[in-house]
Amino acid sequence: MKPLNLDKSGCINTSSNCVVWQGPDIACISLCKGDSVTDVVYKMATELCVVMDTFNLDNYDLSCFGSGPCNPADFKALMQLILTKICYIQECSGCQDSCYPCGTTPPVVMSAGARSASLQAYSLPGDTVVPIAPVFYYTNQYGDLVTTMPLTDYVIAIGNKVNQLVTSITAIQATLINHAARITALEDAPAPVFVIPQITPVCVLPSVATNMNIVLAAVEQQFCQLRTATGTPNNIFTNIQKQIPNLNSAPVLSGAGGTMASLPGWTSTIQNEADSLGNLWITIGDMRSALQNILNNLIPSGCAGISLTLFASYDTGSNSVTIFINGTIPASFVNTDSFGTRFTITDIYGSATTANVDIISIVNNLTGFNIPLNGTLLNGLTNLRIEGNPNFTDVNTGSQCQSCLEYSILNQGSCPIVTYTTTSDAINYSFLSDSNTQTYTVELWNDLGNVLLSSQSYISSSVTTYTGSFEATLGVTYKLRVTINIASVITTCAFTVVTV
Repeated sequence: MKPLNLDKSGCINTSSNCVVWQGPDIACISLCKGDSVTDVVYKMATELCVVMDTFNLDNYDLSCFGSGPCNPADFKALMQLILTKICYIQECSGCQDSCYPCGTTPPVVMSAGARSASLQAYSLPGDTVVPIAPVFYYTNQYGDLVTTMPLTDYVIAIGNKVNQLVTSITAIQATLINHAARITALEDAPAPVFVIPQITPVCVLPSVATNMNIVLAAVEQQFCQLRTATGTPNNIFTNIQKQIPNLNSAPVLSGAGGTMASLPGWTSTIQNEADSLGNLWITIGDMRSALQNILNNLIPSGCAGISLTLFASYDTGSNSVTIFINGTIPASFVNTDSFGTRFTITDIYGSATTANVDIISIVNNLTGFNIPLNGTLLNGLTNLRIEGNPNFTDVNTGSQCQSCLEYSILNQGSCPIVTYTTTSDAINYSFLSDSNTQTYTVELWNDLGNVLLSSQSYISSSVTTYTGSFEATLGVTYKLRVTINIASVITTCAFTVVTV
């Protein structure tokens, strides 16, 4: 740069670097005593530039003041305008905007973003209507949707909403604290222990409180036994359908007149086994009445003089059955078959043997008629069934009389020998099964033998030793026995009295 005193004649040119500052230190511009005048002038010029730049209005965005008469011309006017606006914003008494009266809004022409900024620069009067957020929309009494509110009302509404939110947040925080405590308690609690409920059975087991799983097992076992004995529902309904066709309209056989459906208690539409069984008994009764009428009126009266009763016993030592027949046979009757009456003996396994017996010669004979079982397939240790059909002919009239004799021997020869031992709280037992397929059931009864207290069953098909135990009470007397189920035929062995 050209020095200012370059053309000044008569002046002595001295470098500013050779002249020093003898004044005091000036900290704000980092000027120290002894600095050259060059440094002093440079620092002061730099500070002057900063000040001039600060006062230059071109460096400020004055768009919020609009383009009215209040647009400042210099920095002094700008400061005054700011002070006036501050006074206006504070709504102090006795003041007003130098460009716009107090309580009025200066005209603003700007974008939405600039308008938002201007609202921060001007304080709006409390009754100024402003747009409200959608959450505050409501429908007035005229059915109009209200989307604006006076500023004061809007501020109050916002305050109320904030208060509600604070209250809700407080309640939510309290709930969260409560839930956290309860969740922690649940997590810290020991795992639950399942206890099987107990019920008191009525008939499947002794009537004492028993775990439900034990009662259920007993119910299932007895239900299976019952279904085996009665057949499945399908079997029952299939056999119900075997009723004679048109039996409802069939005539009564007993001479009473009318049809079967007219008999008392008759069920015309069969729906279940009970209906079918009821009709069956009514039909049997009608047949018996008709047969009795035939016996009373058509068969020669000599047959009425025949009366026989069959008894039988089994001897384990000789393995034989002795038949005893008591009754009366008129002297005019002889055996229709010269071989006598054929009797059939059957065991529970289905094995059978036959023997011809001259009933006339042994009737009322105390020694009876002995039938050896050795050499047959019969198992004399099981229950035995004896059947015979006596047939006699009257030599005077030639008429024949026939009847049926049956007798069952409930044989305890198959009962095992059971060994019982006791402790202070239990009865132990042990027995040896035979080689047949059968079910052994050991039963514990009260001392009178009229209440079954407990039972334990074993399915056996070979020679096996079975042992078990029943809980018992010290000083109490019990009765124990074994029942044997072979092909649904049950043999009941004798009781054994045991005192703990």
